[in-house]
Amino acid sequence: MGTQFTRSNGDVEFQTKETLATEESLNEVRKKAEKLTYNVRKTIRQDKLIVGGAATANDVISENASTGTDWDFDFGEDFANGGYITKCILTIATHALTERTLLWLYSQPPVGVVNDNVASTHPLPADELNLEGWIEIPALFDTSAAGTSYAMCTPSTVGNLAVSFSTSKLFGVLLGLDGGTLGNALCTLRLTGDTEVS
Repeated sequence: MGTQFTRSNGDVEFQTKETLATEESLNEVRKKAEKLTYNVRKTIRQDKLIVGGAATANDVISENASTGTDWDFDFGEDFANGGYITKCILTIATHALTERTLLWLYSQPPVGVVNDNVASTHPLPADELNLEGWIEIPALFDTSAAGTSYAMCTPSTVGNLAVSFSTSKLFGVLLGLDGGTLGNALCTLRLTGDTEVS
């Protein structure tokens, strides 16, 4: 007949095996649903009007020679446990550049120098615990007669991607590796991050 139980008002009801089986099935569905994950992809853009004077190899690229700042990329709460950088695009609004660049990435604002056209000190020992990785951005190029220079790296190109990271916000320091004159121009970095959320 089923399992008998008595309500507080004295009524007697029966719970059949079929009802119990249905509830067990629902519980299994709920457990599986709790384990489901979905992928999140997000691109963060940072712009700086760089100084762009004559530089030497491994100089920092930022917006000021004395009060420069790092490049901040806040991926938000979906990336609370980090993720992977899967694409990086660099653009500089100067024609026909061929500079190679490198982007150091930290989980905290770095102690090392962030002023433009200053020789890199990265990574300092004080920053090593917060070092998440780096991206080797290939040489910039320009296909127009007088336009912006571009570079991109993905897991299928040179560049060290994908780079894993463990926090939702990254602090970057961009270096010019060849010592070119980049010009007083808008410089844009776009980082695309991927993560799994349950």
